[in-house]
Amino acid sequence: MRKDSIEIYHIAISILVVGIVVYGLFQARVLLGVFHIDIETPVDGTTYTEALVPVVGSVKHAESISLNGRTIPVNRDNSFAESYLLSPGYNEVVIEATNKFGRSEHKVLRLYLETL
Repeated sequence: MRKDSIEIYHIAISILVVGIVVYGLFQARVLLGVFHIDIETPVDGTTYTEALVPVVGSVKHAESISLNGRTIPVNRDNSFAESYLLSPGYNEVVIEATNKFGRSEHKVLRLYLETL
């Protein structure tokens, strides 16, 4: 009887240790820089006839986000929406997200404003 209780104790401790390790690895995804920028609009390579373009999207696990170097607000649901004024001709819009550990990811949108 004593041997059975010792085996159960070892099994319980093993399960607890494995659970802690799995939880730690799950939480480490933020440290490892696993975050993503999803741009809903505009679509890369689009040609516009209006200069004011809405930039709408969402970001996961980011502390801040910038649009061509200017910090923009992120809503509680991790979405963002900002207007961007295109110059005539070719434009590059850089959206960069940074997490609280300084890791960053960026997306570049190439947009064209057609002038009449």
